[in-house]
Amino acid sequence: MNVIAGLAAAGLAASSLSLAPGLEHQEAFGQPNTFQAPPAHHNKMYIIGDSIACGVLSTGGLEKVLRDEGWDLQIHRAVGRPLVGSSAAKSCDLDAHKEYPGIYETRLSDDEKAIKQADVILTILGTNDYAEAPQVQKEAAKSYIEHLDELNPKARKLWADTFLKGHGLGYDQMNKAIKASGVDEMIRWGSIAPPYYTDSPDGIHPAARGYKALANLIHQSVKKPS
Repeated sequence: MNVIAGLAAAGLAASSLSLAPGLEHQEAFGQPNTFQAPPAHHNKMYIIGDSIACGVLSTGGLEKVLRDEGWDLQIHRAVGRPLVGSSAAKSCDLDAHKEYPGIYETRLSDDEKAIKQADVILTILGTNDYAEAPQVQKEAAKSYIEHLDELNPKARKLWADTFLKGHGLGYDQMNKAIKASGVDEMIRWGSIAPPYYTDSPDGIHPAARGYKALANLIHQSVKKPS
């Protein structure tokens, strides 16, 4: 997967990544003076997610910022590759059997070696599970974190929660399930997301400024001392 090439082709240079509206109190995302290199020998990050993850890594600029800081990234293949010039709703080129990856559909066995070696594991999942019953969401999230803990109990585990506009409150129940899953830190995207969905193409995927805001939020969590 070459997200960086996709960024370049789309004309999204690092210098164009400005702070998203609503996050003015945080550091300007993507600027050199905000870079914080990971500790030596603790720079491996594993990222797993859905099309939201694809958008935040490419359109949001998160992959470039993390690589520039020295993070060694391993990205689950289900995240897909950005499709330059496509709408946010069709921003990723996924394997056919991974078109709508939810928590249960992600096969951690695909990347067990990368997971076991990771210092940080970032999850961006749950959007495609919003229609499940609350108990199913809770069991899926808990089982997912337990599996990660079995594979790598020492890694710091971060999980960005979800938001949907006009699709009921399934995302709210999903976020409660994420919070109760045992994850080390829940990145609260849902709490600040609504303003970034006023121009969403489908109520599921934010427009570019929303992806940048989410990238900024994730970056702030990554920079926190473990």
